[in-house]
Amino acid sequence: DARWIGQGWAEIAGRRWQVRVWPRSGWITSRWLIFPYLVVAFGLAVAVLLALSIYWAQAARRRAMEAEAANRELEREVAERKRAQEELLRARDLLELRVKERTAELAQANEALRAEIIERQRTEETLRASEQRYRNLFDSANDLVYTHDLQGRFTSFNRTAERTTGYTREEALRMNISELVTPEHLELVRQMIARMLGGEGAPTYEIAILTRDRKRLLVEVSTHLIFEEGKPVGTLCIAREITERKRLEEQVRQAQKIEAIGRLAGGIAHDFNNLLTIVSAYSHMLLMDLPEEHPARSYAQEILAAAERASALTDRLLAFSRRQVIQPVLVDLNELIRNMLGLLRRMVGEGVELATALAPELGKVRADPTQLEQVIMNLVANSRDAMPAGGTIWLETRNEEIQVSRPGGVRAGRWVVLKVRDTGEGMDAETRSHLFEPFFTTKGPGKGTGLGLSIVYGIVKQSGGEIAVESSPGEGTVVTIHLPEAETWAVVQAAPVEEIARAGYETILLVEDEPGVRKLVRQMLLQQGYQVLEASNAAEALIVAQRYPGHIDLLLTDIVMPQVNGRELAEQLMARRPDLKVIYMTGYPEDAVIRYGIAGAEAVCLQKPFVPEDLARKVRQVLGQAPSEAGLAI
Repeated sequence: DARWIGQGWAEIAGRRWQVRVWPRSGWITSRWLIFPYLVVAFGLAVAVLLALSIYWAQAARRRAMEAEAANRELEREVAERKRAQEELLRARDLLELRVKERTAELAQANEALRAEIIERQRTEETLRASEQRYRNLFDSANDLVYTHDLQGRFTSFNRTAERTTGYTREEALRMNISELVTPEHLELVRQMIARMLGGEGAPTYEIAILTRDRKRLLVEVSTHLIFEEGKPVGTLCIAREITERKRLEEQVRQAQKIEAIGRLAGGIAHDFNNLLTIVSAYSHMLLMDLPEEHPARSYAQEILAAAERASALTDRLLAFSRRQVIQPVLVDLNELIRNMLGLLRRMVGEGVELATALAPELGKVRADPTQLEQVIMNLVANSRDAMPAGGTIWLETRNEEIQVSRPGGVRAGRWVVLKVRDTGEGMDAETRSHLFEPFFTTKGPGKGTGLGLSIVYGIVKQSGGEIAVESSPGEGTVVTIHLPEAETWAVVQAAPVEEIARAGYETILLVEDEPGVRKLVRQMLLQQGYQVLEASNAAEALIVAQRYPGHIDLLLTDIVMPQVNGRELAEQLMARRPDLKVIYMTGYPEDAVIRYGIAGAEAVCLQKPFVPEDLARKVRQVLGQAPSEAGLAI
């Protein structure tokens, strides 16, 4: 190109460059003038370019070296990073593997934990249900259930224990067993715990406890040790209140004791009546034979009076043993008491006030009025004797209807209640336990026989009633008698018995195992004009009747005899002699009715002891009736 006037080559930054110079317009005209300058400028430019080229070359070299170093470093870093990435990948893979393994382990552990939680929840629910059942059983038990530690501090107390003792559970948990058990039984409790700690079995024992209101209760306690980690830490006690049971047991023992004594008294009275029959009858016969002025007549009268007193004592024994013959009628207790007030006030004296509280429209009772009078007199007399310094006796009556029978006490039904209450000295439990025993008395010598309350007990029981006594020292005594209310029934008045002539002519078979009584009755019958066949027992009587060819009008036999009794003998003889009439002799007809099957309406009984007039009247009464009516005579 003609436009450029010069050119050159230069290596800049590692590259080869061509340098060309273009002139400005008009420079050619003046090129010769400036040529030297141009050469110099060109040389300088070339030098500068060369310098720049060298510099740029060195810089490029340095940069290349640096770039190469950077590339090597970069390669190294890339390699390191690649290795790091590979390691990271391996670590990631390993971590993922471990995470998977750990996740599996955690899942397994979580599953196990979930199962454990479910099992624990089930166990807790079972435990809660068991605790609730235990709590329900614990609180709904009819017995007292409580626990205490070995120092006696209560740790639990069920609802029955709360109701029985009057202490709340919170109060009991602040108490010690020594605050509940009576002092005299506290040592027994400690001994029982010591015995269990010594390896003996769970004991059962009886103690007394005191309620919140200081009431004394008897309980039967069964005790068991409580263990924690194999060591005894306390006791579980199950206590049953036996106060009422003990009272009933005492009543049963008392009733059995009284019944045994009653049987003994009845047996003694029976044998004693045989002797009294002989004494009183012979005394009566002696008085009949002796003239009024005879000096021995007074002796016979004393003997007869003593026999009558002995007979009265026998009657009292029979009343106690409930074998006395009673004549029940419809009785108004209010009217009976009103009629007795004058006598009772004279009996108690001026120092004792006699008050009454008689219920209006009182029901009637079916009883022997004479015996009821004796009951009231005995009770009032006892109350009077219990108040030497004076006081008040209340006689109270009321109607009472009992819906539910009381164990060992009054049965369900309608009752008439007689209550005798005083402000006397009262009595302790020991005295009350012997109260109805015959001949037991707290009075001084000569002031009482000890039969008063025994007779009351026998009369009440024989009348179908119940008697209870409440008393404490210094608090007086209350005697409560329940008699069954009688339905309205017609009272049949017995027709008066006319005087019957003693003389007779009939044949009488006399059977009596007591020789003295047999001899006496034989003599009495002979004096009255009867023909007498006698035998000492049933076997002998059968032989005598079989051998006797004539008519036997009457069998007069004792009831209680060895081997064959009077009823069996009468049945055998009446089978052979259908028109035979029978009179039974006995010391207590009630015994004959009960033990020997002789119904009162079908039997004629002659009560021992009897005198010749009694025997003559009874014999004539039976023989004077037609055979079909003889069995109905009383």
